[in-house]
Amino acid sequence: MLLILGLSIGLPVILSLIFTPLAGKLAVLVGAIDMPDARKVHKKPIPRMGGMAVFLSFILSAGVVYLLFPSAFPAGIRVLPHFLILLDSTVAVVIIGICDDVWTLKPGQKFAVQVIAGTLVYMAGYRIVDVTNPFGSGMLNLGLLGYPVTVLWVVGITNSFNLIDGLDGLAAGVAFISGLTILGISILNGYYDTAIFAALLIGSVLGFLKYNFNPAKIFLGDSGSLFLGFMLSVLSIRSSIKGSTAFSIIVPLLALGLPVMDTLLAMTRRFMRSMVDQNSDSMKKRLHSLFLPDRRHIHHQLLANGLSHRDAVLILYTISSGFGLCAFLVTISSLNTSLILMLTGLATIFMVRKLGYREMQFLGNGLLLRLYKRTLLKGKSLQYSLDVLSVILSLIVAMVSTTGAGLHVFLEMPVLFSIVTVCTLQLTVLFIGRVQKVDTTLLAVGDLMRITKYVLISVALSAPVLAFFSIAGLDGHLTTTVLLDFYFLGTLIVGSRVSFHILNHLSRKQAEIGKRILIYGADSSGLLVLQSLLARTTEKVIPVGFIDDNPEMEGKFIDDYPIFGGHWRLESVLRRRNISEIFLARNEINPNVLRRIRKTADKFSVPIVLSQIHFRQIDSNASTVDPKGNIVFNRTQPTWSVRPEDIVEAKDL
Repeated sequence: MLLILGLSIGLPVILSLIFTPLAGKLAVLVGAIDMPDARKVHKKPIPRMGGMAVFLSFILSAGVVYLLFPSAFPAGIRVLPHFLILLDSTVAVVIIGICDDVWTLKPGQKFAVQVIAGTLVYMAGYRIVDVTNPFGSGMLNLGLLGYPVTVLWVVGITNSFNLIDGLDGLAAGVAFISGLTILGISILNGYYDTAIFAALLIGSVLGFLKYNFNPAKIFLGDSGSLFLGFMLSVLSIRSSIKGSTAFSIIVPLLALGLPVMDTLLAMTRRFMRSMVDQNSDSMKKRLHSLFLPDRRHIHHQLLANGLSHRDAVLILYTISSGFGLCAFLVTISSLNTSLILMLTGLATIFMVRKLGYREMQFLGNGLLLRLYKRTLLKGKSLQYSLDVLSVILSLIVAMVSTTGAGLHVFLEMPVLFSIVTVCTLQLTVLFIGRVQKVDTTLLAVGDLMRITKYVLISVALSAPVLAFFSIAGLDGHLTTTVLLDFYFLGTLIVGSRVSFHILNHLSRKQAEIGKRILIYGADSSGLLVLQSLLARTTEKVIPVGFIDDNPEMEGKFIDDYPIFGGHWRLESVLRRRNISEIFLARNEINPNVLRRIRKTADKFSVPIVLSQIHFRQIDSNASTVDPKGNIVFNRTQPTWSVRPEDIVEAKDL
């Protein structure tokens, strides 16, 4: 077997080294040249039909190995119809890739051919029928879904390699690593026929990499990236079959981890970007945006973060190798698969965060907050529905926790009737208490106390009803059930209201665009200014923190914003925090302190805004209303200066 594998790798390497320069000359003759543009990273025209060299090296080497060792190939290959079907699908993918290299086809045309090729793969016997449970035993039979799942897998993996083909040697190198992973897994599972094909693919890519690694003399083109993706999708199906038909989806997902991750990430961030973009309100446009090319793939982000072309490729090679190692661990290790997946998922999340995709920062981009406003705030019926669900869920969870009974017990008529009665009573009390009328956007301590009071009343009134029905298992545990019900219901009802303010606060804390504001005065007046600034809709502001001359306040926080210290720390704060404006929140300030603040602010060209609090008595003879609805006072109108608890009126110093 070692001799066969050695020949399967060595022969295509030699052929690829010979064919690749010839493919480059042919590409120049037919005009298959990749010209630089805004979305590409290369600076000069480069031939892009290198896939022909990889394909010819693979297919000719496969023919030689088959002639020398026919028994090493699978029975399906030795049956002429199956072999022709698989060969036809491969040739179709390569041809459509060559046509795209020469004439640039429409995405729909390439997609249609890929679907046909995936169908031929299914007909040739490479199909996903039963999927193993990665978190337990047993299998899930797909039935009629086996065909679309197989086609989706083939088309998805094929296009994923087309998407990552953006840097010199990236797609070919990742294909080499993925092929090496499939080769090892196939040998471990005893699929030596699949190992031979993987070895042939590895050899073909390895020879091509000599000309494709940075600085590249030739590109894979669609003919190469589609061929590599297609072959790896087929080989991954075969190498990951357990028993006769069960497909272990975890192993191929990890073996092809980098292209799969880049594809899913591209579709997710494009959709999230369309959701964040207020102008893209059509669902058709949003779905169409999933397939629009851009310059935000993983390799583009690495370049944007300052890495060189070669360093970015080597880092992605390392990541791809890490995914391959995880695939090996899942195959050979006794470690829990869930643990490996959890660690891989955490590492993936960490990498995505490091890439700095703004649209993937769900809190910072305000998407969750916007969805909240569109659903819970504008659609009050949804808030009512959530309250109903909270009442039902809280009672059932409290009863299950107390009795230890299964959920089927609650479907019995007496128990079900008691649950409906109690829930109706609780909802009636909450409705009488007008809990749903509390303004979520202006939620205050008084509102929370009101909600808590009526939740307590509703649960307390339901206790006699539960005692009357004498539900089995509650005897002697009625008090515990009522307390748990109060806890769960209060948490859900209050949480659904407070969640808006949590999302609002987190969105503002993670905001990156807006005026950066520093507030002088860490007291009730400063808090009032902070809330007034956050409530602005005309312009975005980013509160940075407070300064206050009270030494006891230094190092503390107000609404999670830090207090940096007194005015003597102003210069260092302005230097490090890129402040846009300083707001003075106090009516009274020491003149010497004010002079120092102004001197420091002038040094950094930072304007100062004074926030003043005034009460003015409205007199019909001494005031008018302008066309905009603002009250205009005559100069003779008396003014009283008051504590800063009420109205903020900002004017420049």
